[in-house]
Amino acid sequence: SVTDGALGAGEVAEAIEAHLKSSYSYTLNPKADAGLSPLDDFLFGSRQGYCEHYATAMAALLRAKGIPSRIVTGFLNGEWNGLGSYYIVRQQDAHSWVEAFIENEGWVSFDPTPFAGVASYRPSPVSLYMDLLRWRWNRYIIQFSFSDQRQIAMRFEGVGAGMFESLRGALSKKSPESAASPLALGAVIAVL
Repeated sequence: SVTDGALGAGEVAEAIEAHLKSSYSYTLNPKADAGLSPLDDFLFGSRQGYCEHYATAMAALLRAKGIPSRIVTGFLNGEWNGLGSYYIVRQQDAHSWVEAFIENEGWVSFDPTPFAGVASYRPSPVSLYMDLLRWRWNRYIIQFSFSDQRQIAMRFEGVGAGMFESLRGALSKKSPESAASPLALGAVIAVL
C-alpha cells in the first residue's frame, strides 16, 4: 500500500500526494472508460487527468483512511504586473488542490497535481502596459462608484476649506500691505 509505514495523518497525506505526483500523468484530455466512474477510471484505468482528478482522488483516499479532507478550487498567483503593482489572473491560472485536517496543525494544503510541463506565459512590457490601461479604465471609468465620488468631494472640500481659511486670515490682517479692495476680494471669491 502507498501509505504503509506512515505513522500520522500528515505522513499519510504526504505519501498519497507523492504517489499521485509520481505515478500518474497530467493531461487536459484524459481518455475515459465508459464502464467506470471518473474517479475509478482515473485511479485504476487511464491514470491520467488534470488538477480536479488529482484533488478528487487525494480527498477520497484521505477520507478512506479516516482523515478529514476537502477540495479547494481557486486560482494560482498569476502574473505580476509591476507597472500597476497587481497580479494578472487568467482563466489558465484556475486550479484545484486538497486540504487535510492534521491534528495540532489544522487544515494543511496539499497539491497532488504533477507539473504539467507547459511553458508559462511571459507578457511583454507592451502587453503589461495595455493590461494596466485596461485595468484603470475598468476601475476608474466603468466601476466609478458613489464611494469614489464621495472621496473626491471630500478632498475638494478639504482643499476649499484650507483656501478659505488662508484667505480669511489674509483679509483679517489690518496692515496696509494685506488690504484688499472689494473688487479684488470679489474676484478671489468668484474664482474659489
